[in-house]
Amino acid sequence: MQRSVLPESQHNLKAELLGQPEYQPAPLPISEPVKEGTVTTDMKELVDRCVNELQVVHDGVYVEHARAYVERISPLLIQQPQYQALVTPFLSPEETNVYRVHWLTSSGDSRVNSVYHVDLSTDRGPPFGQIVWDVNADANTAKIMALDQAGVNAFTAGTCGASFTAIDIDFHSLNDIDQDIFINALCRSFFTKIPAWHSMYPGPGFTRKDMGLLFGHLKKTSPEAAANLLLGPDYTPHSHLCPKEYEAAGLVRAVYEIGGRHGVNMANRAVTVYGHWDYAMWITTTFIENGNKVVCFPAERGYFVNPNGFKMEDITAIRAAPNPGDTQYWRPGPVDALTIPADVLVLTGGTGVTEDELDRMMQLNTKMVVETEPIITETQRAMMRTRDILFVPSQIADLGATTIATMVIEQKQNVLALTEEVVSDRVRTVVNTAIDSTEEAIAEYGLWEKDYAAGSAIWSFRKTVTAMYQTGNQ
Repeated sequence: MQRSVLPESQHNLKAELLGQPEYQPAPLPISEPVKEGTVTTDMKELVDRCVNELQVVHDGVYVEHARAYVERISPLLIQQPQYQALVTPFLSPEETNVYRVHWLTSSGDSRVNSVYHVDLSTDRGPPFGQIVWDVNADANTAKIMALDQAGVNAFTAGTCGASFTAIDIDFHSLNDIDQDIFINALCRSFFTKIPAWHSMYPGPGFTRKDMGLLFGHLKKTSPEAAANLLLGPDYTPHSHLCPKEYEAAGLVRAVYEIGGRHGVNMANRAVTVYGHWDYAMWITTTFIENGNKVVCFPAERGYFVNPNGFKMEDITAIRAAPNPGDTQYWRPGPVDALTIPADVLVLTGGTGVTEDELDRMMQLNTKMVVETEPIITETQRAMMRTRDILFVPSQIADLGATTIATMVIEQKQNVLALTEEVVSDRVRTVVNTAIDSTEEAIAEYGLWEKDYAAGSAIWSFRKTVTAMYQTGNQ
């Protein structure tokens, strides 16, 4: 069976499975009248009502994140009250499952790990999202990340829903044999139970080696699952279809574009990359290739620090070193990386920043903060606004990887000859269009001109819930 998530005129697997026409036109604006007593013009009342509805089935952590989300999109809900009835259905995951992975280590120890899988908002198409290793994963984290994935996916051209899969294991602390054993157990448990119309691409923590190992085992266990569930492009550096490389390219593109639109020339600016180590190297090299001075970025067990800025020859030496401690730049974690002056702070997830740490960075004249996971709190957003600091939310910063992952499916179907020029142009177009759409929402609903977090949330919510309305799932 052929399947696709790009473009909207292409085959829609979910529509076929439901017996609906293959092509569904773009959702129409919601314009039907609303019943009396079902809407409110009071923002606090609206937020409280949504929170009370969600509390019936969801835990406090996710509910509080949902509260912040509703506050972001409240200008839309107040001006266009016909959307109010769709908030709780949208914020309620369609499926939240926990899968057990029981396995024996090479030393004979019995272990049990869990896989947290969430599907959210599949009215636009089949579930599509990241798979990650996260030793601290739980159902709430997976729900939050699935909600963020829905926002990212809405900005792509694809007819796809959202999903998120987190596996609660410190995978890279295992030896090679145990990694192989665990992957085999994962394929024989979790992946045999996931429907074939899901698609997953590697998120933070999932390296090229991990993806190859998983794909190899899954191909032996279930060739159909390997072909359908996992996106299997070439993950070598500078591949035309490496999600991690183009996630970095999309992020840097967003930094330059948003900075330029607000009169901040990002060329030659100092950059600190803070948080998860996995694709920090991609972000670092992309910034350096653009002429920026990266002063700090994370390693698997610490940080690389150079107040004078890293050069490409330094990166080459770091990559060639047998272990991070062999280089003069490595500092064992945790290191107070946020004391180094930098114009741009990129938060790659895995850990957030405290209000004190953010305040310290702002005192060092930071111009922009970028997140790749939804870890910045509403309080921190308010702090940045008082200092007039640009904030790039994950819904915009993560567009590069999602765009490339959807293009993999196009290549599988021979829909498009994917040259480097075509791939780069697609990423550039998607990022610029997302920023344009966000700024349209900012202007339409009278937001602060730099409130890209609220603007992107409003635009992506409106696009997704109109699909819910059209398919009758409101």
